[in-house]
Amino acid sequence: MNDILVLVMNACALMTISYIAIKLRGRMGTDRLLPVSLLTGLASIVMMALPHPVGFPMHDMRYAPVIMVSLRFGGAYGLLSTVPPILYALLFREADPLPGILHGLLIPSIISSFFHKGEYRSGYSRIKIWDGVAICSVLYLLRFGTTLYDPSSRGLVALAGNTVEWAVSIVMVFLLIAMLNEESSAWFDQRKLELMASQDRLTRLPNLRSFMRIAENTLKEQPIAILMLDIDDFKNYNDRLGHLQGDQLLQEAGAVLRSAAGEKDYVARYGGEEFIVMSSGCDDISMAVLAGKLCRTVSDYPFPKREVQPDGRITISVGAAAAKQPKEDLRRLIAQADEALYYSKHTGKSKYTIYEDTLPAVMKGHGSRIPGA
Repeated sequence: MNDILVLVMNACALMTISYIAIKLRGRMGTDRLLPVSLLTGLASIVMMALPHPVGFPMHDMRYAPVIMVSLRFGGAYGLLSTVPPILYALLFREADPLPGILHGLLIPSIISSFFHKGEYRSGYSRIKIWDGVAICSVLYLLRFGTTLYDPSSRGLVALAGNTVEWAVSIVMVFLLIAMLNEESSAWFDQRKLELMASQDRLTRLPNLRSFMRIAENTLKEQPIAILMLDIDDFKNYNDRLGHLQGDQLLQEAGAVLRSAAGEKDYVARYGGEEFIVMSSGCDDISMAVLAGKLCRTVSDYPFPKREVQPDGRITISVGAAAAKQPKEDLRRLIAQADEALYYSKHTGKSKYTIYEDTLPAVMKGHGSRIPGA
């Protein structure tokens, strides 16, 4: 009876430690290998250090944190998590550490890793309770098979001990998975709210507030280029076809711009029919290549009912400006790109203009250069 009471007390301690670990990892804001494995390893050590019942085969619950981290993050996390408790067993505690290391740490880590799914790691997918039950059942069968061939085992007593520990393990893993899923659900809801706050509802692109925050942080570290884009004659399209068709055009234009931009280019909706792009290519050639590609891609795209436009197609005008060095004023950079966009709009449309504060205006391919104010 005392053994069962100690087992229950250890289970409560495990739940408390796991709750603290989940909250601590949430505050740290990281799923990196070393911090997660270190927290898990420390949790296993605490379980090893607690008083434990002597009437059960494994005595303690060192395996539970290892099972959870292997199931959630995969085998690499699980195996690395076993290092601290293994060192603890070898150096400070156990006279015969091999069974505890093998059956309490390494085997649970390996078995659990086979039930790991990639979507578990992101937190967007709930961990299946049956995966935890299956892991505990496989470990129970392995443990039971070991006692059959162990001459020192006490037959029915060992079987009863294994069965009780299996039942307790299932309850513990069930509760741990439920706790982790609840935390993941709260995290997902928070991320969803943050995404809604930073996303333009119509185009699903980042909104201007989100863009400004990211661009300002980037500009602190490196020079950037800003491109301002405006759909030519959008008012004509909107007036002739109605706001619903106009909204659909904005949605499709946003998707086209996002697909045409490079992987490192950040596209957002500026407002109305205007879009804004942040690029790491700050030289004239890079800006011209990107701006020209955006102009051509939009012009060639088969937008619905584009024939109502003056040229029978949807086009954009672009203005580009680049920071010469980090920590320049972002709003001044946007104003320069906007001035270049104004120049494009009033000198023919469907073109790009690169802002230049020293050279005179010179036509250049699909674009032009604008003198500074």
